[in-house]
Amino acid sequence: MLITGDTPEGARAKVEKALDVMKTHKDVLREEPVEDTLLNSGLWGLEQAVKSGKAVNIDEFWNDTYLMWELLYNKGWPDDHIQVLYGDGKDYQTENSHYQASRYRLPQITDRSAYYADVVDVFSDLANGDHSGGIDPMGPYDNLFVWTFDHGEETSEIIAIDVSDPSHPIEVSRLHILGYDRKIRIFGNYAYVVGYRGLDVIDISDPNNLRVIGTATKSYLTDIDLKGNYGYVSQWSWGFEPGREWEVDVSDPYHPQFGDSGNVPFPNARSVECGNIYSYVSGDCIDQIAKMKGSIGAIDTFIAPPGVVDFAEDLELFQYNSIDSLLFLASRSVGIRIVRASNMEQICHLDIGDIYSLFASRPERIYATSLTDPSFYIFEMIRTDDSYEIKVRGSCSTLDKGIDVFVDKDRFAYVADGDSGLTIIDVEQPSHPYIEGNYYHGSKKVAVGITKKRQLCILIDVWQGFSCCSLHDG
Repeated sequence: MLITGDTPEGARAKVEKALDVMKTHKDVLREEPVEDTLLNSGLWGLEQAVKSGKAVNIDEFWNDTYLMWELLYNKGWPDDHIQVLYGDGKDYQTENSHYQASRYRLPQITDRSAYYADVVDVFSDLANGDHSGGIDPMGPYDNLFVWTFDHGEETSEIIAIDVSDPSHPIEVSRLHILGYDRKIRIFGNYAYVVGYRGLDVIDISDPNNLRVIGTATKSYLTDIDLKGNYGYVSQWSWGFEPGREWEVDVSDPYHPQFGDSGNVPFPNARSVECGNIYSYVSGDCIDQIAKMKGSIGAIDTFIAPPGVVDFAEDLELFQYNSIDSLLFLASRSVGIRIVRASNMEQICHLDIGDIYSLFASRPERIYATSLTDPSFYIFEMIRTDDSYEIKVRGSCSTLDKGIDVFVDKDRFAYVADGDSGLTIIDVEQPSHPYIEGNYYHGSKKVAVGITKKRQLCILIDVWQGFSCCSLHDG
């Protein structure tokens, strides 16, 4: 018998995300209120949370898992024939003594954690046997019963990788966190991860022991950039509602806080960059946001003219003096666009398809990834008479699809390479980039985000599809 169950913490996280959507977005399609849509979705605990104004742990999610185990145990099933996959591998501690393993003089009923890999492993063990775990392979006359509760919460895996030898990157540690995460950036000893659940602050001072030390809930975040202790996050929106940019205060990394916010004139805000004077958000077009005494607000719609940016997937800023900047935008539909920030005027472009992410170390070195082959490019912006143009310096194929890229000192490019994990590319000779090494992260996962500090790379993995049960933050 295989049992998996949702966790009280995972259920609460879903309710918190729904509450945030209801507060932030009033309408999904301007016809049906988002509150009614979510309340009718059958999300357990949401109606109570709407009435009380807050979400709480819902113990019933553990209780039902426990009761299913107890039913089988009392019917004579040996405990070693009941595999319970739950949360982070530990029983949920509740004040109700009925729902504790000690009632039957057992240390705990949970056999292993309930991450996607654990579900894959237990089925592999049942098929092939695991003598160290006391599991014999199933035979033609054996039966397997599976009980699951809820579809679980989306999860991401943060992987620390030692890249001191680029030819042989080595995994140092892993950390599971709730939510489908999209972008990661390192500032100081902390990694800031944003995704569809909010912001997580991870202490990376000890690469062998990555720890989530702070969390701020805000649904559908797509990017983050910081200047000192303050910065901005971009937020994707539902339906026709405008996207948003939020101020974030990380002066206390254990308690990050969101501040003021401003609308951007398009729903799918995908990327944000902080300049010395303004911050910039890209999506269907580009918006320039003024920073005013610690708060933010849109300034007289300094938006790029129609056609300059069409569904920009990524945005990079090169601050070449204290006032002005160049904005490099990647678009899957129209290629690369470079905009001068002082007047929001496009100065050059290159029509090349499926460009997904950018890294601009300087105008002469622009790195990009693509979802088609070749999946890695090096560009340069050069001046010709009174104009500029973008030229391809070199390209190569990665092992899968280049989703994100980080480049260190124009020596190595670190690519979040989809199904293939981390791919390291030697870019010292821009006309002839080549793959130096690869870290494979395992099957059924997609690498979507990458950053680096010294000899440590931090990779974001997401699972292909949902995990089988909700996860505990621990």
